[in-house]
Amino acid sequence: MCAGEQDVLSEEEFSPEDPAGGGGAQHISPDAEAEELSYEDLVKLRVEQLVAHSRGYTQETALSRRVKDWEDQIGPELLLQEQRPPFSIHEYGDRITAALSSVGRRRMFSSIVQGQDTMEVCKFLLASLQLANDYTVEVQSSAGLEESLDTMSLTLISTLRATDRFQNLQGSS
Repeated sequence: MCAGEQDVLSEEEFSPEDPAGGGGAQHISPDAEAEELSYEDLVKLRVEQLVAHSRGYTQETALSRRVKDWEDQIGPELLLQEQRPPFSIHEYGDRITAALSSVGRRRMFSSIVQGQDTMEVCKFLLASLQLANDYTVEVQSSAGLEESLDTMSLTLISTLRATDRFQNLQGSS
């Protein structure tokens, strides 16, 4: 093989038609390919190459479309979240404590969150669970899961935040 033929073969190895670089079918120079293959076989070969390349493009565009659909769906939700004020569990805990107003007072959770949207109800629920964990409120409910969702009530145990109570304990020891 002369030096000119070797250059043609090495250019063929890394052609855009085989981005893997020689990992696919045997590479034949265009002149030799035309001599060995009939016109029909040559067309079949080129169509197969086109189909192989289009599969990658089709998969890429399908993925791009799914990503765009997801971005279109999540975008408005993210904008709504950005417009909401930041969540402060202490602020919501203070609002629950204020709604209960005095130690020993019991109120239904539904009456505290009445008129709130679902995001706000979730924040109040999270804050009430934190208050229960801090022994600021006591959570009561009826027996049975179905009934307890509508009958959850809170009883105020202390008007002080847990952090204030713990600081008082540390100061007195």
